Amino acid sequence: MIEGPPITISVEERSALVLNDLDWQQEQRFRSSEPVFIHGLVDGEQRGVVAGHLVIERDVVDEVFQEKTRYVRLSSVSVHPHENWRRKGLGSSMVVELEEMGKRFGAVKIVGEIGAADLQEQPWLTSFYEKLGFNLSKKGEGYLFEKELL
Repeated sequence: MIEGPPITISVEERSALVLNDLDWQQEQRFRSSEPVFIHGLVDGEQRGVVAGHLVIERDVVDEVFQEKTRYVRLSSVSVHPHENWRRKGLGSSMVVELEEMGKRFGAVKIVGEIGAADLQEQPWLTSFYEKLGFNLSKKGEGYLFEKELL
């Protein structure tokens, strides 16, 4: 966990508005997802960011779009590389905020992928996601991860 200066989590304003924007949900007929950015601040300075997408999958039934499922695709988690900010809980805090945002959005799960190159540079990524309750499954040289949102 973070030792020293307090951390705060900030959801980018446009990302926060998406949750309450009924027009956006109507627009989903034409687009597949909306990007979300969550910032991790330590003592007021940005030291990390989580990027993801809120996704509504739809099927066309009798020429009408019908919602099939909602989920969050977690694209990346990054924390400033300085040792003062790494492995102190900042990344976990940002992912937890994304989970809460996903729940408010009505998402049923969070999904993502760890590529082979990411694993070579950061071999601890599998334990990071497992610690947060994600299920991992092997995909080639990397992993897919998923977590149900209750």
